[in-house]
Amino acid sequence: MDEDIKDLLALMEKQNGGPMEFKTYCRLLGYADGTPVNLGGMLYVINGKLIFEDFENENPGMMGLLTSRSKKKKYEKFKTFRMVEHITGMHTVRASQAKRLIDGHMTAVHLPEASALERIIAQTVLEISFSDAPAWYVELLNNKDFIDFVEGYNESIQGV
Repeated sequence: MDEDIKDLLALMEKQNGGPMEFKTYCRLLGYADGTPVNLGGMLYVINGKLIFEDFENENPGMMGLLTSRSKKKKYEKFKTFRMVEHITGMHTVRASQAKRLIDGHMTAVHLPEASALERIIAQTVLEISFSDAPAWYVELLNNKDFIDFVEGYNESIQGV
């Protein structure tokens, strides 16, 4: 592992008061209440707290060449958390439906679970439902690892 990454992980553990119990790269699309986020970062668990923390995008790619330096927005750190014990369910849903819900083009408490065929032919995301907050819509590297980890905290959680 690269030294910079080790240092970053150690800093995150220090800031959050303990060792990481689980970690994965993630894109947080937004929340079921219509709040868009659409940021890449790390989803991790420390002391039973599920935390999403974004990364500053230092490589704007080709679009960076087309934007003036004065128009570049100042980076603001985004970090949010929920307790793992407050997760009430996790379901694979179609990304297009999640985006429509987040953008306010539809309303639903929970989106319908993606069918086996939809999981093959359509882009999917994970809906994480909470007892105390709107659901999160996330794109993970590996849904199964995350679901297995969370189910170890709370056996009443219904996974995918």
